[in-house]
Amino acid sequence: FFLKDLDSKLILDYLHDTLIPKLMKDENIQEKKKYLKKYGLTKLCPRTVINWLHALGHSPFVELFHYGASAEGYWTYDRMVLQVEDVVDCLKILYPQHDAVFMFDHSCGHDRSQPDGLNARRMRSGYGGKQPKMHSTTIREEEGYLGPHSPVLAVNDVQEMVWPVYEDDEYDDSIGPYKDVPIVLVKGWQGEPKGLLQILWERGFIDTTKPARYYSMKGTRDDAGIVRPDSCLVKLMEACTDFEEEQTLLQKMVEKMCGRPGQFTLDRSPKCHCELAGEGIEYAWGCAKNYYRALPN
Repeated sequence: FFLKDLDSKLILDYLHDTLIPKLMKDENIQEKKKYLKKYGLTKLCPRTVINWLHALGHSPFVELFHYGASAEGYWTYDRMVLQVEDVVDCLKILYPQHDAVFMFDHSCGHDRSQPDGLNARRMRSGYGGKQPKMHSTTIREEEGYLGPHSPVLAVNDVQEMVWPVYEDDEYDDSIGPYKDVPIVLVKGWQGEPKGLLQILWERGFIDTTKPARYYSMKGTRDDAGIVRPDSCLVKLMEACTDFEEEQTLLQKMVEKMCGRPGQFTLDRSPKCHCELAGEGIEYAWGCAKNYYRALPN
């Protein structure tokens, strides 16, 4: 992680690299306080925090375990979440006045989505079926949210991703993109996910002057065999700002742990740029593995 304030970053680097391990080993409270006073940390780390750190038994900033299937297992997503929670708890006590930014590389292990998160690739073209019930979203502005084909929604409207439940079980054909196309509905369609075609129509991305077969999950091809960009339901949905900026499960967890707005932020490096991943962590990891393999048994 990196603090937005450089001086605080240097202090925190020293804290988790040197000072906390020293506090873990030293049994003398006066000796602990001497180290804290030397580095001007007495106000940030009072006696109660010193005792708490000592009771913790180890620094949460560094996790050590026996690696391997026959030992203590591997570094998994669940282990990472627990460590992030511990680190955030420490920072809330030690540095309540500072904002912290956690940097992660862009990997599938870090990008686990929320159970109800916005994800176009998990949706179907039609309603219901095996697709998740996603949370509602707000149309924050016209650009990036609404299309050119007479959207039903307006700025600041809330779009529901699931069909509402009415008292009767009748379908209102005024809220669908193709009123002239017979729609076969099974009983219990209410409360089911709307699907891509309906969501995009409400936003104005579906041109109803074109036949329904014009749109598909992967898009349809023209006479030259080229996929029409405006016919792919998945890509149309993925290009919407709220779907692009949807938070991962880890980002949402860190946000909920904030004691105040903006106290903790989790950011990721861009995809396909390992030279930027974790401020060079991939290179450091590669060098460490090469060094380890060169050691005698």
